[in-house]
Amino acid sequence: MKTRHTPTPLPRSFTAHPDGKGIIAEHDIAVWGHERRGAGRLRAKLLVFKSPRAMRAFSRKALGIDNDEAVGFVSDLSREVITIGNIHRPGREHILYVDPRYFCLICLVRGHLTMDIITHEACHAGIFFSQRSRMRWPNQDGAASEAICYPTGRIAAAINRFLHDSGLYE
Repeated sequence: MKTRHTPTPLPRSFTAHPDGKGIIAEHDIAVWGHERRGAGRLRAKLLVFKSPRAMRAFSRKALGIDNDEAVGFVSDLSREVITIGNIHRPGREHILYVDPRYFCLICLVRGHLTMDIITHEACHAGIFFSQRSRMRWPNQDGAASEAICYPTGRIAAAINRFLHDSGLYE
């Protein structure tokens, strides 16, 4: 499978996005220390919405994702394209398009900012980071889960710190 950057990357700011009317805060999250060791400049984009309804409207219009019951979700920002050949061009091509700057989009709702929801969504983000990064963590060779657990903890801590510093906790 080939991996390519999408031709239209995500914007750096979503508050100006036409479908981002319900966004009350946004933040870029880096998994600390990974820049020094060659994993690039991958970030997670955190969006906090004023209500579940605003988050669902954004996810439907901007991302094409239906989240009817969710009060938080994570999108891996990837799109698979499989081209099956025809009589003139036999073969098969499998391409994964990813955003060059962000490895995921984390969406949370004010009023539902509990540690179980934050940790749950950070775990999804940790999985997506481990899929996109070449970062090697301590003890990763002995336990493959370390590649998910380390970034999950760092992402959850960064979300918690941002929410606290922004005064978004009730």
